[in-house]
Amino acid sequence: MHALSRFYHVLVKALTLAKGRRLSLEEGAVELEVIHPAEVRPLSPVEMLEEDKALVTDAMHPGRLGKEWRSVNGEAVRHEATIRYTFRNVLATLRGFYTSAGPFQTGGSYSLSGLITAKIPVYETGFYSPPTIGRRFFAHWMLDGLAHTLLRLPDEALYFGTPQNWPHACEYLDILGLDRIKSPFVYFKEMTYCEDIGQNAGRHARFAEMRRRLFAKIGAETHRGVFIKRGETGVRRLLDNEKILKNSLSHAVTAFAVLPMISMLSLPQQLAPASLYRWRAATGPTHTTPPAGAPDT
Repeated sequence: MHALSRFYHVLVKALTLAKGRRLSLEEGAVELEVIHPAEVRPLSPVEMLEEDKALVTDAMHPGRLGKEWRSVNGEAVRHEATIRYTFRNVLATLRGFYTSAGPFQTGGSYSLSGLITAKIPVYETGFYSPPTIGRRFFAHWMLDGLAHTLLRLPDEALYFGTPQNWPHACEYLDILGLDRIKSPFVYFKEMTYCEDIGQNAGRHARFAEMRRRLFAKIGAETHRGVFIKRGETGVRRLLDNEKILKNSLSHAVTAFAVLPMISMLSLPQQLAPASLYRWRAATGPTHTTPPAGAPDT
């Protein structure tokens, strides 16, 4: 292992201050490869009442309202390329990765003393995942992160950060057969990372492969019911008209299934249609919950 790699975190801060900015992935990599090109194609329009459209005044990110409306209206949208970047002599951590050129995909902090004293395994080749946002929110870990892992090359060891307080995350890893490095700090002699922010055809193919693997383990039956509420482990996002909505759905949908807190169930139980009816019979219609795993968001 490179002797200075334990101190990359400190050294690159000094380099970044000296340069006045961080290097981009392209500037820091030794090689890059376009795996799937960018595409421009229309989206399916979102069904939305005109009076509801009138209530929208801004987007979450300033300056993006026009782009969001183009997506809602089903206009042509550019889906960015998926690009593989290769780095050498890399220190991978749960909060990003570091080379002598600088920090990449960083977010959050960790114990510097823990890094200095930790036993750091060395791998010839590896793949780093998930993207930064996938380490903050369960939904992005699942939709962006899990799909991201399918870009790994056959000979690469997988470094895939997974917060331990997300109870359903490890179950997804087991079902999808993803064997990842458990150490929080890893040194790679060569490592790849993929920029994968576009909803291009390549990503759609990976989503299809994820569904195939899930269905192969749990079956492809569907639920007869609607999920509208999170469990206890995520950010509280309460519906003002939850009771009215639940009653309306219960009368509109035959054999409408309602669960208690979904965090009480394992992932296979959430995904098994029969479990909905068993829990309803045992507990009565208490409240509804979101798709599998979402309470951990």
